[in-house]
Amino acid sequence: MQLTFFSLGSGSCGNCYYLATESDAIIIDCGLSLRRFKKHMQEYGMKIGKVKAILITHDHADHIKAAGKISKEFSLP
Repeated sequence: MQLTFFSLGSGSCGNCYYLATESDAIIIDCGLSLRRFKKHMQEYGMKIGKVKAILITHDHADHIKAAGKISKEFSLP
């Protein structure tokens, strides 16, 4: 099985990672703004339809900033 891992943001400005197999993906942390999240997903050619869930590592602002918005907009648990 092949795994794909991208860092969409790392550091105090926001942490967000994309981890995927050929068929499924998860988002790890959502510390970016919704706008930046969408921009990076598009720039890297990642498909939001593959994402099945969001995993939050801890509740600091730089890890959860847009978690609620991303979850609601894309119906992700």
